[in-house]
Amino acid sequence: MKVYLEVYGCAAAQSDSEIMSGLLTQAGYTIIDNIDHSDAILITTCDVKQVTEQKTLDRLAILAKKYPNKRFIIVGCMVDNRLNKIKKILPTARLVGTNKITEIITAIEKNIDLTDKSKTEKICLPRIRKDKSIGIVQISEGCRGSCNFCSTRLAKGTIYSYPIEKILEDVSSLIRDGCNKIYLTSQDTGAYGFDLEEKSLLSKLLEKISAIEGDFTIRIGMMNPDNIILALTDLISAYRNKKIIKFLHLPVQSGSNQVLKAMNRHYTIEQFKTIVSAFRQAYPEIVIWTDIIVGYPSESEQQFQATLNLLKEIKPNYTHISRFAKREGTPAASLKQFPTEEMKRRTRICSELVRKLEH
Repeated sequence: MKVYLEVYGCAAAQSDSEIMSGLLTQAGYTIIDNIDHSDAILITTCDVKQVTEQKTLDRLAILAKKYPNKRFIIVGCMVDNRLNKIKKILPTARLVGTNKITEIITAIEKNIDLTDKSKTEKICLPRIRKDKSIGIVQISEGCRGSCNFCSTRLAKGTIYSYPIEKILEDVSSLIRDGCNKIYLTSQDTGAYGFDLEEKSLLSKLLEKISAIEGDFTIRIGMMNPDNIILALTDLISAYRNKKIIKFLHLPVQSGSNQVLKAMNRHYTIEQFKTIVSAFRQAYPEIVIWTDIIVGYPSESEQQFQATLNLLKEIKPNYTHISRFAKREGTPAASLKQFPTEEMKRRTRICSELVRKLEH
């Protein structure tokens, strides 16, 4: 069988797609780039943002109309959270939840759906990498958070950290295979280990990966402030290894403690600043990324200005701005949104500031 793949979403979704490509190839399937010549179309979906969801649904509608006789396998977070929407477009598609991608062969060969949310380890598996120099390693699945606006946690569930020994085995295999860049990813890399020892074990993991022989660098994925503040000293120490890229993706989402509380984010602006200051003091060259949600339903004009003031103070190297959008199934979905024009105004003001800060 010839299989065509498309993937939408984050580094973890990209990793899922690479693993499925490896599993399919190992089982005798052929991965092809020409969709017209394929027997089956496999789409890895993302549900983190409304705009990505709509883009994916639009794409599925186009493919369903153009290729009515092909087999479709839809994978990922949208299967867990938007199953009815997918079924409406592709009623005969096979569905595989984000935690079940390691069983993709079973789903195809038995022609069944796999949508239960019990977790399997996505590590030490065959993969076909798009970039031969980069090895994406998932270190955990799920998160510790319960943010009121987030639908990803509904699909991924609570934190499930993979064993350190298996992660080291996976990294070593990738290095032997020619990777010189290792990207550690998960829904929140800073949460790694909380289910094992009720604390972050990320610094311990980084020290062990850094000790692996070879010429490679390590890039650490997104970390939420509430997990980092609990392990700040150890993590800063782990970053001293020359193999670790001096990069910190630390989403703040708002410059107001009141808005953070409404979002159910478990940290304060003061803690966020402490983390940024500590990393910059230790590593002046560090590149800092953050994320902002504009127009959360309870955000006043004064609280919006507090976000702008925080960005002016911190001066991140890069800021990703998202407008608040209701995500079905989340507590925030019932809240009244700002009018479109007000959302556009706040987004424009924030975007203009970010452009100035990044130049």
